[in-house]
Amino acid sequence: MEMERLDILVEAELIDQETYEKVKKIVNEVSREFTLDLNTESGQMFITHVSMAIMRIKNNEATTNVENAIFEEIKESENFDNALKFAEIIEDIIEYEIPKNEKEYLVINGCLLMEQ
Repeated sequence: MEMERLDILVEAELIDQETYEKVKKIVNEVSREFTLDLNTESGQMFITHVSMAIMRIKNNEATTNVENAIFEEIKESENFDNALKFAEIIEDIIEYEIPKNEKEYLVINGCLLMEQ
């Protein structure tokens, strides 16, 4: 089921083949590293988010800022340090520097996935 979401994104030409391959690696790595089940609705939303984030990064498209209050709340999560590592793994796999706003969204996603 994890890859069905990716197949849809490729078929709709929302992501390219390179992004597809990188997201497959991300899914395998973060699932293994953090024992996450990405077959859940929130896991599928993460797959969509990270796919679209990679495309935005590749196309130099900006995203909106994360509200400070929201990110400060996430910093209090017991999963915050692991979520930072989660974002670092993604950055290593995609081989692009992730802009601050995108990284904050990935950290939030990571925290939410780890809290399930």
